[in-house]
Amino acid sequence: MELFERLKFKKNPFSTFSAEQERKFLDEIFIYPNNYNSLRSDIIENRSRFIIGARGIGKTALIYKIKREIEENNVFAILIDDFEGVPVKNNKKHFLKLIINETIKLYCATISKNPNLLRNLDKNDKEKLSFIIAEFFKSLSLREYEQYYDKATKFKSKNLFKNIYNNIFNKPINLLLGGGLELASDFVRKSFGLPDSNTTGLYKNYLPELELETIRKSENPSEFLEDAKALKLIWIDLTQLINKSGFKTTTILFDRADEYTALGQGIESITTFLKDLLTDTTLLLSENYSIVIGLWDATKNDFDQLGVRFDKIKPFNINWSPKKLNEILEKRIEHFSDRKVKANDIFPEQTINKLIDLSDNSPRYLFRQLSVIYDTQNNFDSTSNSITKKAVEEGQVNYCKDFEFYAVFPSKKGSKEDILVNVNRILKIGSLEIKTKDYVDIAKVSTPTAINYIKIVQNYGLVHYIGETENGAKTYQVQNPVIKFLIEKGVKEINR
Repeated sequence: MELFERLKFKKNPFSTFSAEQERKFLDEIFIYPNNYNSLRSDIIENRSRFIIGARGIGKTALIYKIKREIEENNVFAILIDDFEGVPVKNNKKHFLKLIINETIKLYCATISKNPNLLRNLDKNDKEKLSFIIAEFFKSLSLREYEQYYDKATKFKSKNLFKNIYNNIFNKPINLLLGGGLELASDFVRKSFGLPDSNTTGLYKNYLPELELETIRKSENPSEFLEDAKALKLIWIDLTQLINKSGFKTTTILFDRADEYTALGQGIESITTFLKDLLTDTTLLLSENYSIVIGLWDATKNDFDQLGVRFDKIKPFNINWSPKKLNEILEKRIEHFSDRKVKANDIFPEQTINKLIDLSDNSPRYLFRQLSVIYDTQNNFDSTSNSITKKAVEEGQVNYCKDFEFYAVFPSKKGSKEDILVNVNRILKIGSLEIKTKDYVDIAKVSTPTAINYIKIVQNYGLVHYIGETENGAKTYQVQNPVIKFLIEKGVKEINR
């Protein structure tokens, strides 16, 4: 019998701590943040929103939940969390193409599942749709197509037989494709019975500054669609087609853009990457659709300076109180134990508050901590019916020593050593209250250099100013709970 079974769980409740790994049971463990209903209704009413929070605070889980619930309100929702191929700089047209590409692929899969969507489109609408498919539908393998088909929103139908037919039998593209073939735009257009698009006329509509003869003579008219203005018009037309076909509205949800591997962890590269998208208020403020963008809170000040209009696009800040975090923990334990267990049944008395304090108000880091504690208990005694005090204490020490500071704190220099060097300076001082003289003595530096070191850790939020001593020396208190814990345990250095 494994430890989780002795604790009366059906599985280890602490083996996952990211929304990507928990999508299958997200509804069962989700706790709504404050003002969630207002956020959801704003999005449905075509008001774009920024979702802002620290790493591990639950932005991705919230975006997944929003997507699921607005789809239930007949919103056509597209989640974009893969930015491969988008350049770091000067990328507005690339973001627009990404939006159109992802939307048209999902919309085609949805039409394949629900052909009746085309009935509401007139001849002109179908020509536009045919044109957009021809220009923006990227070839898909059978496997890729099936993934989009499975993501496609189930359109509500009053006719049960037609609904069953559409969902089970009507996979025209899937039935005609061989496993090694790719699905091309022309095949998609023909399978939907769409006309050949009036390409020249539509190019002229989107690019009125071009002469018609210029378009006709071009060997590659698609090159004209490199213009951001034209791409915006096409995107608006596509959202109108989607809405006209039966959906209430369209929503694009951007998630994990700050985790794009090409950016590293640097604030400067993240803000450069998203600048063109976030500063385009004509794109973000529309009556035809909404855009939701998850943002790391460490980037907000930099975006403010770049001119992002947080006064026009309302930020939704995710914050968890200790009480809410306790609810999140209890909800997870309840789910994995089929309501048989509560937190106090398996943890030592007065432990829960200490666990929450060390998590720094982050659900992810609460469960990462508990994962280490669980493994520690497993190593000590896997036959125990509870988590012992010894396992909690040693597990917390191991968790803090291995804490991924580089993943939580922004790096201006783009290297993980930057934050760790500053953490280790504080640990070497070994006090919860720090003065300039401490840096001078421990780091063997001049007073001006010591003052600069303090400014750095203040900017990171590791310490905060609390006042002056009688002798006029400025005093700072360690703020980060992981560093405080390590100091209390006498740890002088961590290595990664």
